[in-house]
Amino acid sequence: ASPTTVLVAAAYGSHGDVQPMYALAIALARKPNTRVHFFVSSKHADRLAARQDATMLHEVIVVQEPDVDDKWSPGKWEGAVKGPKAIARRWLLTARPLYALMQARIATSGSTVIVAHPLNFAARLLHDATGLPYATVALAPWLMRSRTQCYGWPL
Repeated sequence: ASPTTVLVAAAYGSHGDVQPMYALAIALARKPNTRVHFFVSSKHADRLAARQDATMLHEVIVVQEPDVDDKWSPGKWEGAVKGPKAIARRWLLTARPLYALMQARIATSGSTVIVAHPLNFAARLLHDATGLPYATVALAPWLMRSRTQCYGWPL
């Protein structure tokens, strides 16, 4: 049987947003006959690629971060409107390059499912355009037990 190919997108967000998606990608990669293409932002790529378990992923695709102020850092959330607007802007600026990269992988890899956060606009648009199954996953970073452990994984 042909392998199951999964596209896992964690192309934006904080360390706490990206790390659980990475853990999910590794868990999927451990399944027999499964290839995982992991999409990650340039902000997190080096740290994750240096991990020993990163070799389990079929491919890591780096999505360049948009050139915007880092609104993710503590102390940069100024008011109830400015913070959410900054986040939405980053997500929207990331959507087009992520869409193009994911679309290219779908065309060449015979992908069978897309896994991403519900607010990942590129993944949702690809699902709508291609009919490829789309699993939305909202992982809760606040469930991390400590700064060094995430679901039993060292950070």
